[in-house]
Amino acid sequence: MECIGSIFSIILTIITLWIQRNHDRLSVKPLANIHLNNFPGEITILIHNDGLGPMIIKLVDTYRTKDTNKISYGWPPKPIDRENYHNLISMPVVMGHFDETPILNGKSIPLLTQKFDINDSNQVKDGNKTRESLKDFTIKVKYTSIYENEQFETILKLDNLGEITYQQNFD
Repeated sequence: MECIGSIFSIILTIITLWIQRNHDRLSVKPLANIHLNNFPGEITILIHNDGLGPMIIKLVDTYRTKDTNKISYGWPPKPIDRENYHNLISMPVVMGHFDETPILNGKSIPLLTQKFDINDSNQVKDGNKTRESLKDFTIKVKYTSIYENEQFETILKLDNLGEITYQQNFD
């Protein structure tokens, strides 16, 4: 009888440890969101971790939204050419090489940041150039939890960039 009780205790302990392990994995699950801020004078694309645990970025990729083959363009999808912008102040700052980059819960990292003066017609044109060059793309971020056995992904279409342009009449 004592042997049956011991075996039952061992089985119950193993089941409890398995349940606890699954709970621990779920309690540190990341949740990536891609935030797009498209304001007059500012364009920002961020990867934000809204989950409970840290995330590890495996891939940041782009493809043309209407492309059925989803041909990869990488990040950034087009090189930022200094010659296309009026000055360095209004050029976008693009971050790259995100493989194996960790993001703690509640934190973000920028993919693209561009700030410009809405009272300067050349800088407004530069902002609209960036919007126009990205509006046909979709961003895809693949990431894992710290256990690295699950692969998640989040997707954001950038087609709103083309619709929300800031225009002002300059005399």
